[in-house]
Amino acid sequence: RSLFEQTLDDIEYIFVNDCTPDKSMDILRRVLVEYPQRQEQVKIINHKVNKGSATVRNTCLSAATGEYIGWCDSDDWVDGEALLKLLDKIEELEKNGGVDLIITNYVYTHDDPKLDNVMEYKREFRNGKATTWAQTRAFGLSTYLMLHSCTYRTDVIRKCGIVLPKHVFY
Repeated sequence: RSLFEQTLDDIEYIFVNDCTPDKSMDILRRVLVEYPQRQEQVKIINHKVNKGSATVRNTCLSAATGEYIGWCDSDDWVDGEALLKLLDKIEELEKNGGVDLIITNYVYTHDDPKLDNVMEYKREFRNGKATTWAQTRAFGLSTYLMLHSCTYRTDVIRKCGIVLPKHVFY
């Protein structure tokens, strides 16, 4: 729902059914009925056998037609104006020579009562280099970067021949 409720209208959604046993594709189809304005923007690709998350992301990259690509996993949610704000930032940066990659902040939550319930990840850029830090009471200070916090210019990934290694699952 958080993806379909984005204030940005021009979005391409690609969902890959990687033979999941958890009924997530049934849930997707039920939720999609609630958003008829988004139905033409949705591509659903079915793998015949489970191939893992790296191959799923490569499948998305192969099918994408948009100028930028980002990933969102089935347990993620996105603030309603996030993609519109992201596009506004990209357009601002385009005036100054463009951008190939944007790394956004994100919040990690979990249900483990033994741990803090929120972890916020932030990035700082100094001298052209990005540093990533995470802060919680449970974990202290650590370094962490997730694929779903990045948005990439699609043609750069393709020109460079970048694919995720099939044997990597995290």
